[in-house]
Amino acid sequence: MIGWFLKLLGISDEVAGNFAHAELRWGHGELAAIGLALLLPAAWLITRRQRRNLPHVSPRARNALSVCRIGVLLLLVMVLGAPYLHTEETLDLKPLVALIVDDSASMSLPAGPFDPAEARALAKIVAPAASSQSTATPAAPDDAADVAWRKQLNAMSRGEMLTAFLRSWRASIFEPLADKFALKVYRVARHVRPTTLADLAADTEKSKPSAAETNETDLGGAIRHVIDDAPGRRIAGIVLATDGRSTTWPDPIAVARSLVDLSPDRSPAPVFAVPIGSERPLADVAVVEISLPAEVAKDDTVSATVTLASQGFDGRKVAVELHDGDGPALSTAETTLAAGRRQSVLLNYHATEAGNRLLRATVAPLAEETVAANNSATAHVRVGREPARLLYLEGTPRWDFRFLDHALRRDKAMNTTFVVESQLEADAVPAEMMPEVAGLSKVPARWAENHVVLLGDVSPRLLPPGEQRALVKAVEEDGLGLVVQCGTRHMPWDFVGSPLAAILPMTFDAASPVSSDPGADPAASPSDGAAPSGVTHGLPAPIFAPFRMLVTPAGATHPAFAITGNISQDRALWSGMPEFFWAAPGSRLKPAATRLADIQPAGGKEKLPILAEQVVGRGRVLVVGCDETFRWRRNVGDRIFYRFWGQALRHVARKPAADGQLSWLEVEPQTVEPGTPVSIDLYAVDEARQPIAADSASVAITAPGRKETVRLERIGEAGHFHGSWTPEELGVLNVAFDGGPSARLTATVEVASSHRELALVDVDRAALETLAEVSGGELIEPAGLAELPDRLAGETVHQARPYEDDLWDNWLTLLLLAGLYCADVGIRRVLGLI
Repeated sequence: MIGWFLKLLGISDEVAGNFAHAELRWGHGELAAIGLALLLPAAWLITRRQRRNLPHVSPRARNALSVCRIGVLLLLVMVLGAPYLHTEETLDLKPLVALIVDDSASMSLPAGPFDPAEARALAKIVAPAASSQSTATPAAPDDAADVAWRKQLNAMSRGEMLTAFLRSWRASIFEPLADKFALKVYRVARHVRPTTLADLAADTEKSKPSAAETNETDLGGAIRHVIDDAPGRRIAGIVLATDGRSTTWPDPIAVARSLVDLSPDRSPAPVFAVPIGSERPLADVAVVEISLPAEVAKDDTVSATVTLASQGFDGRKVAVELHDGDGPALSTAETTLAAGRRQSVLLNYHATEAGNRLLRATVAPLAEETVAANNSATAHVRVGREPARLLYLEGTPRWDFRFLDHALRRDKAMNTTFVVESQLEADAVPAEMMPEVAGLSKVPARWAENHVVLLGDVSPRLLPPGEQRALVKAVEEDGLGLVVQCGTRHMPWDFVGSPLAAILPMTFDAASPVSSDPGADPAASPSDGAAPSGVTHGLPAPIFAPFRMLVTPAGATHPAFAITGNISQDRALWSGMPEFFWAAPGSRLKPAATRLADIQPAGGKEKLPILAEQVVGRGRVLVVGCDETFRWRRNVGDRIFYRFWGQALRHVARKPAADGQLSWLEVEPQTVEPGTPVSIDLYAVDEARQPIAADSASVAITAPGRKETVRLERIGEAGHFHGSWTPEELGVLNVAFDGGPSARLTATVEVASSHRELALVDVDRAALETLAEVSGGELIEPAGLAELPDRLAGETVHQARPYEDDLWDNWLTLLLLAGLYCADVGIRRVLGLI
């Protein structure tokens, strides 16, 4: 009865249900004690005064008035004292044992081959489970059954073998663990999903993940998930049953190392790695990657770099072919396989048709090859109808300019005009004549003849205010793209407050010089790790603490950073690029800008933006606050360096649709993996050829049997909308916007599985051993998992969990106060005292 009444007052179930063991406590005990001590004399005074002032009133009425006032005082003392009920619940926290089972596509690879000794040991595990499932399996292993068991085990996939193991381990190992440990079970592929032992052992079609889900293996994320899923509970061990292939970021070894660093006295999550599959390598040839420019011009010929990995075929010659989709081979090259290392093969691609092309590099499967599914890889390339026109204005031939100069001249899909300010000075061109000699104009249409303009460390002498205003208008009204790479001398420091500064996505303070070295070569940038000489503006890094670029989540989805096709891997790749020694971070990001990359100076608490982009009218503006991107060429040449610059310039450049029609719809990238965000940009005008003035727009995304709507938000000026969408299922999807006769637009996105899961087919025992060692666990072979309970440490912790709830802060206290006051007033009115 009391518990019911407490719940009626709003007291929590934990306190009300355990009322018999609850204690009354005071939030302000000293105030309650003082109030109660003063309450008795106050009550005497109230009663005495009522008797003296109201002698003509009956004693019963006088006493009622006294009770009302004394009651109000008592309630006020209670409120000041803040009484509450306190109770405790004792929890028995068992140490956690987590079982993580790999459910990814690589588990479909063969488990074997096994030698007789391996097959005999594994058969002891599989036999009990197999005999309970089918009467057609061989009897318990003995000498006569060795051959049959070996054939059966070699015919299993890793996933099938793991399921058979789980059926045996469920009753013999994991269910008995529940007496001492709390057991949680998870599946892992692209995501981590809680499950049960019964579900794993059943292995029904309903319990299996979709093809899109098996596209990746996130072992690092699974370990983090277990930690986050067990707050306040000791983890006795994480049993990881897998082939060791983790294809996405974060790296599981790095996760384990970071956890150990947080708790150096003991491992918070020892990993007991159970390798599923044979130790013997599989004979295999894999096409790991095909790399080529993201955009080429029609009738241009470019080189596609195909990366191969092989084992078991050392010295064997194979033919590598390049196909456009499923068409015949466009190019063929023969190479000799070298086991144990990756090798590159160059194939030529001649672009004969404009549009989006899906190129495929293949190697014909060899007769002895175990896995043929990884003998091809694809890459998306856009073939333009004509080369993009780029105007590149630079101050001096600094290192980035020198390498970009060579790369742009080789890029047949980019028609580049170069203007170097220092060359004009060397030719004795007067400052007032520099813009005219360079071919720059105060007419926006002249600027708009280009698709994109790249500004280096130029000064206002080459780009005075009149030319700046024309450039800004071409960006806003004609969709001209603009990329600004900051420099140590002029850009953007000499343009603070200028027309150009108004369209940059970041603001820059008019910085005071950081050094003075007028005689230094402004292009000089030492390769030995020193700060650049001749620096007059910006932020130089100490020699002992160089900057590292930190790509933001938004930057990881930007086309400029697309390398592998996997966002988490791309972000880790770019954030691991060589360090640099000078940067031009923005002091403030503008409201419509997107932050793409940061730096964190030594000793600084806040990250500072160095790459940002924003839409300005119909155009885009990108700022790169670093002039040492040439360092990305270390050991790999132009592959990463120009991949960034080529993709950034093409992404910012005026869109082909903007050349022929006013409205356009762009989806990037056009070929993605499940779970990878897709960027959607829309520019739409109405029938009066005016930008649509709405705050948002919607596009429809359709595929056979499904349809959804994605909302795009307005960015920048009217008519331009942006949004992102993450596809989760495989297939070709249609993206459509219906804005009336003047703006009916469509685009397509192909969502395809990655080949990374099958690129390397062997069980990665080395990675599992390292993971177990770093985390404080160990590698346990499937046949030895029965010894796992003896390796798990940890005792049940008895933890008292307190529950508290206020007694005064409820409707009853308010009702009593109001009731006593109203009773006092009512009695006085009846007696005619007021």
